Amino acid sequence: MLEPQVITEHDGFLVVRDDLVKGGTKRRVLTQMFNDVAANVLVYPSVPFGSGPVAVAESARDTGKQAILFYPDRKRENWSQQMKDAEAAGAHIVLVAGGNLKTLMKRARDYAATRPDALCLALGFDTPEYVEKLAEIARALPVKPKEVWCATGTGTISRALQKAWPDAEHHAVVIDDRGSTGNAKRHTLSAVFNQAAAKPPFPASAHFEAKAWGIVKREGRPGALFWNVGV
Repeated sequence: MLEPQVITEHDGFLVVRDDLVKGGTKRRVLTQMFNDVAANVLVYPSVPFGSGPVAVAESARDTGKQAILFYPDRKRENWSQQMKDAEAAGAHIVLVAGGNLKTLMKRARDYAATRPDALCLALGFDTPEYVEKLAEIARALPVKPKEVWCATGTGTISRALQKAWPDAEHHAVVIDDRGSTGNAKRHTLSAVFNQAAAKPPFPASAHFEAKAWGIVKREGRPGALFWNVGV
């Protein structure tokens, strides 16, 4: 069982500290989901700096399953820390030459289709089941925030938090726009996605939450909640 979630205060904001768990928020959700699926092999199209593949690897290990991750080809000495962490958690890494995200998604789907025991996971885990489980996790926290912030790509986390706290004012800092953020107010960054941002006063993904923190501090109200998915 994973450690309970922790909320700490930083610069007047409440921060959900899922950086304290390897694989972060996504691992919390996926471990529950993997326990409910018959598939023994979990396949995922992966980007080098994403936390999702690490969560898949950790959750697969938690549940006695195998993770197979499709990444763009790069020399091992150029692997990101996330790629190294995923492999260390037991994932099998498949490197795809010229692997843009569209190609990676197709390769992952095609591979899963060849194995009756495999399941290809949706990019960003953008499924109703994932949204519902994450909303349940959020609702279980001992807070009822009036304002909620998160960094997002597919919009999955923002929609889940809106479901958990429908009366709150929601803000989504869009890092890589790949899906709906529901009714959240959107804040779009001009920074290049792969350019790491300055670190906030807690461990965070340099390519996601760290980029959002500056906007939260500038535009968020004191006491607002910021969801730190992980590193």
